[in-house]
Amino acid sequence: MRIGIFDSGIGGLGVVTELINKTAPHASILYFADTAHFPYGDKSKSDVVSYSIKITDFLLQNGCDIIVIACVTASSVVTDVLKAYVPSGVKIINAIDPTVSHIKKKFSDCTIGLIGTQLTVKSMVFEKKIKALNQGIVVRSVATPQLAPIIEDTIIGETTSPYKAYIKSCLNIEFLDSIKALILGCTHYNFVSLDINEYYKCSIPVIDCGFQLALQVTDLLDDYNLITSNTSKKVELKFFASKFTPAFAEKANIICKNEYSIEEILI
Repeated sequence: MRIGIFDSGIGGLGVVTELINKTAPHASILYFADTAHFPYGDKSKSDVVSYSIKITDFLLQNGCDIIVIACVTASSVVTDVLKAYVPSGVKIINAIDPTVSHIKKKFSDCTIGLIGTQLTVKSMVFEKKIKALNQGIVVRSVATPQLAPIIEDTIIGETTSPYKAYIKSCLNIEFLDSIKALILGCTHYNFVSLDINEYYKCSIPVIDCGFQLALQVTDLLDDYNLITSNTSKKVELKFFASKFTPAFAEKANIICKNEYSIEEILI
């Protein structure tokens, strides 16, 4: 079985990190980074749909049975499109529903904040899905359009965090004063979750969409008997990108210990 994971850039690498030593070696993972069109957050809905369909075609042509939309922005506009598009039997998992399910279990009658891309915030997908839970939850969303690009371009191991000042400017606003939790509504934000927890001094839960997605993918693979306890045998992993970038290559190779190459595929 093949699992296809795609994102506009590095965001979905958190899912890969969770799966790389857990997935049975008779399965394989294909990761596609649409770096040529990064970031998705400032693109039109029609553009994101077009990119996602082209990537999905590539993953289907390479035998993927499960396709993970590891991008919240894409998930907000293409989930239903892709479910209708793919052949019967191909599973589509998006980066939004696992977080909504987590909120259903953990929260009621409170205000929750969300930071995300412009397109995600404009879609109001979290507000709609959480309101449908009928648990008295109010979502206050703030667009943070510069955060994903900063994260994408930051070199791992830098002594200073170029995003800390930007994070503070986004969170230190009256609109978010009364929140009881904060949703990281972009899988890129996994890379700065510690900084965000530090800003709040761990006083409120920070809900990472990427982490919740990884948990759901793990559960699904367990259902297919594709989870292994033998960490000495790594799953087959292949990286593809619509444009080779040093920043993506650096992060992918650090996560995977320089064991994999990246193939450029134009879409």
